[in-house]
Amino acid sequence: MASTNHATILYIVAHGHSGTTLLDTLVGNMEGAISTGEIERIARWASSDDAEQICTCGADINECSLWGPVCDRLRTREGREGESRRSFWADYKTHLGNLGQRFYAGFLLPLLLLLGSSRLFRVARFNSHVADAWLATLRSWRVFLALEEQTGSRVIVDSSKSPLRMKALYMTQSAMGEGQSLRVVHLVRDGRAIVASYQRRIPRSVAHYAREWRRRLFYRLGMLLTIKSEHTLTLRYEDLATEPVATLRRLCEFVGLPEQCADQAMESKDGKHNISGNPARLDREGITRIRFDERWREQLSSADLAEFDRYAGWLNQRMGYR
Repeated sequence: MASTNHATILYIVAHGHSGTTLLDTLVGNMEGAISTGEIERIARWASSDDAEQICTCGADINECSLWGPVCDRLRTREGREGESRRSFWADYKTHLGNLGQRFYAGFLLPLLLLLGSSRLFRVARFNSHVADAWLATLRSWRVFLALEEQTGSRVIVDSSKSPLRMKALYMTQSAMGEGQSLRVVHLVRDGRAIVASYQRRIPRSVAHYAREWRRRLFYRLGMLLTIKSEHTLTLRYEDLATEPVATLRRLCEFVGLPEQCADQAMESKDGKHNISGNPARLDREGITRIRFDERWREQLSSADLAEFDRYAGWLNQRMGYR
């Protein structure tokens, strides 16, 4: 890791349905690491009345044995000890919004993050989108620090997936990270598998999902362009599912964990506290059996595959999928 005194934030950037919850959970099983899920959602979930938006441990986020004390640390830091946890989170935005969903929305913020200039990002806070993103990023770093202080973890996993959030965190680590560093895992999966997975959830045309997969991949690759190569690692879902230990050894080397931690990943650890993610996170036994999902091979017809190839086949091949 870049520092022996502070935690490394391991950020997983990916398209949805790519196996981020699986990877997050496996890393969280390692000694010295903590799996936290999609941290960008913590403020919204903790201030929500939705009974389904609970921590993986099964508790309301405000009563959780991890997130409750983390909130208390943040309230003390902000001088807001008198507020309830729920009220505090309601006013503690950590989400950058959905400006990355369409590049023309809030054009300045995505452009600044694509360029990768921390100085420009700071200077451009006269723009409301940029100012909001700056504040949300600052608060996210404070959440990371509170997690490190509460758990003593050497690696904190954030599987929020958003390339916008990833780049903002990366660009501000020296100014806001208080000694913490950010490392990025780009988790990729065969585009045909992602299309099929989305179709099972919300039936739409292959063309629709193929274009969406192509657009999001281009966006992630653009955001990754100005990140140092030694700070990024690309992993394939297929390798993680079929050769998990070998794949995780690469990740251990990347973040500075001992190689033997990859074996620990296959043994479920108690006390998971993930936010959001795949419903599998609520399995009390944790992920102990990895099931390689290739249902797309039976689900997609020859006509479906031809339609996918028309819109995204060439890009899928460039990513190593034949």
